[in-house]
Amino acid sequence: MQPVSALRRDVKSAVQSRAFSRDGQILPLGVLPQVKAPTLLIAGGADSGVIELNQWALEGLGGEKSIKIVPGATHLFPEPGAFEAVIELAAAWFERHLVSDHPIIANRDARR
Repeated sequence: MQPVSALRRDVKSAVQSRAFSRDGQILPLGVLPQVKAPTLLIAGGADSGVIELNQWALEGLGGEKSIKIVPGATHLFPEPGAFEAVIELAAAWFERHLVSDHPIIANRDARR
């Protein structure tokens, strides 16, 4: 496991992390303020332990950040419609924040 892979200096458009941990076992404690890429955290409204961890991580993150809660969803969003809500939230976030000069995005925008 390479917990600091998000700190690669050449990555500027997006950061994804599967989990945060207050004790630094998953993401080292000093890393969060170094994250400058726009970061969206999504948690299920019925996943209380994860909500608190995401709120803690949100406070420590540098750069633009947001947390969205999917009402009634539990861990991994297995409820009907919950994962679709996550997809919608993430798609809207990336649509807004991905660098438009990336070749894939530029080609998509040129076709519109």
